[in-house]
Amino acid sequence: MYFQGKKLDSKLEKIDDYIYILKGTTSSNIYYLDFEKKAIIDTGHPNDCKNNYEIFKKGGFLLDEIDYILNTHSHGDHVGGNVYFKKLNPGVKIFGSKYMYKYQSLRKNTGILKGSEDDFDEYTIDVELNENDVIDLGNTKLIVYETPGHTDDSISFYLKDKKYLFSGDVIYNKVITQVNYYKDFLVSLEELITSYKKLEDIDTVYLFPGHGPFIENVQDNIKSCLRKLERFKKNPEMIIINIFVPSAEYYIHKNNGCLIENLKEYFIKNTLKFKHYSVFKNIKPDDFDSLTNKVISLMKIMNLIKIKDNRIFLINELNQYIELNR
Repeated sequence: MYFQGKKLDSKLEKIDDYIYILKGTTSSNIYYLDFEKKAIIDTGHPNDCKNNYEIFKKGGFLLDEIDYILNTHSHGDHVGGNVYFKKLNPGVKIFGSKYMYKYQSLRKNTGILKGSEDDFDEYTIDVELNENDVIDLGNTKLIVYETPGHTDDSISFYLKDKKYLFSGDVIYNKVITQVNYYKDFLVSLEELITSYKKLEDIDTVYLFPGHGPFIENVQDNIKSCLRKLERFKKNPEMIIINIFVPSAEYYIHKNNGCLIENLKEYFIKNTLKFKHYSVFKNIKPDDFDSLTNKVISLMKIMNLIKIKDNRIFLINELNQYIELNR
């Protein structure tokens, strides 16, 4: 079992006789399902495609021979390999939420947080998924659950035979995910709470998220996350800071470090785009600088960054922090 740590590679590990995981750094986690129908859950970051392919090949799994690609949502670190693997194997079927096109249209037209999001080649979905759809893998089946809140097109896959849940970025181990910032934050927060309550009702033994380690005490973790989200509702500033921490991490990563002033300028410019959202009704323009300072301070506490000569550098990426925060 994966829980005893059977490693096939420095990153590729065995969960059980049918399921394997490639832990992400820049990429999301990628799960390989070795049933009669071969599938992977998510395809990782666009810059990692070739390396990820080689890691799986070294472990004995050819990603150009899989039957299905199953996307949990359409962020670049999860779908960045879709086009690459489709070119390797034109017959592979890409499964994704029916809301993907609507979400991506909103993303393109809004223009928020450019520079901290992953760009990826556009792809088309072969099979659009809805709530309670069943994906037949031959000798087992996956049940689809719509779990918005992080994005409009977030879905989770439930392997009922084993009581495994693959949740994408909807929920992590002890870390609250970024809520969908293409709509009012409080609306996205309520959607996330609804999704957590849905997950709470599923009989799950192990939950496998899009980043970080598996979650064993699933119900306890969900209850803990729900309590945190209730605190977010009472203090909307927490929502804002929680959204900007991963955005700052991506921005610093893409710029190989940056000046503190550049990060502040980036945040203030982007935060102003959200000023019509309800969470900002009591926040003045002068408060934006304070919010940025709080984001930077939290990242230091989380051991994500170091500051030298007024420049910010990453110590650990967010994926690594989630892995450590067990």
